[in-house]
Amino acid sequence: MLHLELNLARRKAENRRRTWLTWGAVTAGFLILLCGLLARLSVEYITTRKVQHEVTQARRQLAPLRQQAHGLEVWLSRPEVRGELHRVHELNRLIQEKAVSWTLLFQRLEQIMPGPVQLQALRPARQSHFTAVVLTVASPRVGPLVRLVQRLEQDNEFSHPVVVQQRRHRGDGEAGNYGGSSSGSGPIQLEILARYTPHLPPLSKTPPARMNPARARKGGK
Repeated sequence: MLHLELNLARRKAENRRRTWLTWGAVTAGFLILLCGLLARLSVEYITTRKVQHEVTQARRQLAPLRQQAHGLEVWLSRPEVRGELHRVHELNRLIQEKAVSWTLLFQRLEQIMPGPVQLQALRPARQSHFTAVVLTVASPRVGPLVRLVQRLEQDNEFSHPVVVQQRRHRGDGEAGNYGGSSSGSGPIQLEILARYTPHLPPLSKTPPARMNPARARKGGK
């Protein structure tokens, strides 16, 4: 048999170097990873501290505003203040109704109302942020009333017509439901709620001021 004898003592320094290089690379990688984690944690900690500081400052600034809002709510809940607000609301409503030109409104209704339809009553209605009117009209037939509603839908000044109530008067003066017997019945009456947005005519331009003849003669001299 062939026997080989190896003397590992001659490669002791080379093996030790390889071991140090291997463990050194592993240790360096671990240290780099640890430094990256520490840097990320530091950045997150600083960011969290900054956000917490901003939240604390915002809460300190909101505290007096909340107190003011609470005081304002308490003040608005007082009976005399609520009464004043109600009167202001009613005053604004009256001003809005006063701003409507009823003359132009009647003129517009005369233009769009079919011949057989008669206007029996007209009154303003309350709608938030809109001027509305309630028209009480009557006609012996249904067709003209349908045309009136269609014209109100297509008109530039009237919009969103809604039939609030409909009834048919009988010949003896009693009111019956719409669509009752046509024999011996009177006119059909409708109450229509519609928004009204008037288109005011443009303001006439003021003519230029005429020159005073006396001043013109003085200027000529």
